[in-house]
Amino acid sequence: MGEYKIEKNIPMTHFKRTIAFPLDDMAVGDSFVMPLVKRNNLTSATTMRKRNNLPGKFVTRRISDKDMRVWRVE
Repeated sequence: MGEYKIEKNIPMTHFKRTIAFPLDDMAVGDSFVMPLVKRNNLTSATTMRKRNNLPGKFVTRRISDKDMRVWRVE
């Protein structure tokens, strides 16, 4: 229980959401290359799009040991 120190009256920092992937700018048939290590971030981004009823379906394919390509298919 003693590993965390509770602090009071600390102002919350402003959260600025940054767009990590160009999903909103893509048309059907467009694609981009991204590092494999970011695939969980992409999964989160596409899941949020579905939850918010935003258009677009995306497919990924591994193209090397370190990279993957993302296509917009719908």
